[in-house]
Amino acid sequence: METRDMIRSLIHLPDALRKVKALVAVGLPFDNIDPQGLTPVQIAGWEGLPDIMEYLLSLGPDLTHVNGYGGDLLSTIMHGWENAPKTKPRDHQACARLALLAGVPLPRRAITFAGDAEMAGFLADWADAHPEQVVEDGG
Repeated sequence: METRDMIRSLIHLPDALRKVKALVAVGLPFDNIDPQGLTPVQIAGWEGLPDIMEYLLSLGPDLTHVNGYGGDLLSTIMHGWENAPKTKPRDHQACARLALLAGVPLPRRAITFAGDAEMAGFLADWADAHPEQVVEDGG
């Protein structure tokens, strides 16, 4: 593992927020793109870890970044909602809320294609409350 990828590599580990903050404090890049094109904030979203995601968002990451799989922040969170192992507590809906609060656009198709009724309902409610954030394409 390269030093610049350390933040991304430990996000899923216990006590990660403290470790991420320490690494950022010593100058490691908080928005480094890994070999799969993923950024730390996308990994935190995929993992469903709102505490880490909120911290990374506070640092001003690139919210328009598209990873190597073609996903933006919101679609990466939704993919994690459907595919992340359920071996520990996760809160993908809180991560989606954080992303939307940060200004990430909400593609109308995300509501339609959300694989979970709870996430689809959350996104539909957000779209009703924030129609200016809804986009017809991928953003």
